[in-house]
Amino acid sequence: AELTGVYGTNTTFPLNQNMVVSGTLTVTGQATLTIQGGLEIPEGTTVYIEEGSSIIVNSGTANVIIAGNLNVYETGAFTVTLSKEVNISGTILSEEDARLAFNAPTKLTGSASVTSMGTFEANNGLEIGSEATLSLQGAVSTDGIKNSGTITMDGASIAGTATINMAASGAVVNIYSVSFGSTNASLEITDAGLTVGQTVAVNDNSVIISLNNSSYANSAIEGLVFTESVTAKTQGSVTDYVNTLQMSGNASVNVNSNVQIDENVDIIKIAISSTAQA
Repeated sequence: AELTGVYGTNTTFPLNQNMVVSGTLTVTGQATLTIQGGLEIPEGTTVYIEEGSSIIVNSGTANVIIAGNLNVYETGAFTVTLSKEVNISGTILSEEDARLAFNAPTKLTGSASVTSMGTFEANNGLEIGSEATLSLQGAVSTDGIKNSGTITMDGASIAGTATINMAASGAVVNIYSVSFGSTNASLEITDAGLTVGQTVAVNDNSVIISLNNSSYANSAIEGLVFTESVTAKTQGSVTDYVNTLQMSGNASVNVNSNVQIDENVDIIKIAISSTAQA
């Protein structure tokens, strides 16, 4: 069924009905569109979710396809509570205080671009393709990101644990600024289990960044870049893939605290481990 125009009242679309956006769709007036079937935003179409309004997709048997443009304004929300799969090849922009939540297996494919200045949740698997980009500038909640592309964190904040799995040579994580709300918060960047075809690369490398002292909650690490590289080494009929996780940049700590800084206290901790076999 076609979905287009302006919706200013709460509307529910029935189970097993696939909704396809045509032209421009605007959700306004604090209205909520609840979609119990599939949702497709084709290339060339645009969805606007205005302040206080929302779209909720709740379907265990249908897909969400975002090939066009999705714009979520302040206090608006786009939430996938249940879906077979979410495939994003278009562009998503959410403003400060907006919410993007993908609680279904989600893939960024092609030249997909997702920028979240508000809350970003991905708690059922998120994969980023080699040409895709994810920019996180607000609160982040994730059970794990499989990254083959580029992730930029600039003003991102982490309250729990977040893991980024580097999944391909050329994968990048740019940390302009990441803050940690408590000593239970951490960001792990790892290439453990990276595969090339059916072959598992030989090394397990990991960097875990966390807040080391609760007096300095919401302090941030700045100025780090992580780059994955994989090199093939062939001996006889056997080819091994040697993976390297490179950390570069000029790291600094931005202290968000009224407490006097103790020069003898480590505010941010960076733990590096490697079980390099080659």
